Amino acid sequence: MIEKIIKFLLDYHDFKTWEEFVDNQELGNCQFIVYLISNEFNVKRVFGEIEVDESYIDEDGEEQILMVHHWVEINGEIWDFSKGSLSNFIGWIDKYSVDVTGDEWRYK
Repeated sequence: MIEKIIKFLLDYHDFKTWEEFVDNQELGNCQFIVYLISNEFNVKRVFGEIEVDESYIDEDGEEQILMVHHWVEINGEIWDFSKGSLSNFIGWIDKYSVDVTGDEWRYK
């Protein structure tokens, strides 16, 4: 199913490679990406927080280390198709992988 989702996202956004798709994601795109996946593949949407590498100042002037993020759950496992949307905040081990293995501590 993972490969089908990747192909669907590439076709929908008219990108030729997964790397191109991920590199063109912007902050906030995670919600729309998860919406598309859940509607097309009937998987569970997950909304929560993710720990970032460095703190940032939010719109209220408060220092934060967590950001809101969206991902999907397939057969009880979390998959993240929008790591590129957080590239400015997280130095992913592999931002092109949709697997969260090794990064589970980030997901709250």
